[in-house]
Amino acid sequence: MSIYQRDMIGYAIILILSCSLYFWGIPAYSPEYPGYGVPASFMPDIAAVCMGGLSILGLVQTVKKRNKETKAGKINWIHLIKFFVPCLLLMPVMATIGYLISGMLFLSLIQFFCGQRNVLCLVLVSIVPVAVFYALMVYALGVPLP
Repeated sequence: MSIYQRDMIGYAIILILSCSLYFWGIPAYSPEYPGYGVPASFMPDIAAVCMGGLSILGLVQTVKKRNKETKAGKINWIHLIKFFVPCLLLMPVMATIGYLISGMLFLSLIQFFCGQRNVLCLVLVSIVPVAVFYALMVYALGVPLP
């Protein structure tokens, strides 16, 4: 399988999944809008649209760079495990110790496993997005976080 084929298949799968979430999954499983505040489907809708939009951009970029046909490298299972283990543990840890600490810990681990060793960058990227998202959800939208 070439890199072109791999990227096209990956972006197409993400696009299909995000469209199915947006048009079927989120409306089918979201509670009714109570008439005040933000509907429960607001953030999932934004996430699905972002995933779909980014996958379309990835498809366009892949088609533009088609002239290089090279073979895809082998899967590095160690790197894949180092990325997915924190992702799988995020929700149980969040339910146990809360959003702020688990979010910061998650972003720190992902950065560290991806090779980031600059302490200032680790701290800023771990604290700022989590704090901004927490402030937006809790204070602006009134959404309770664990």
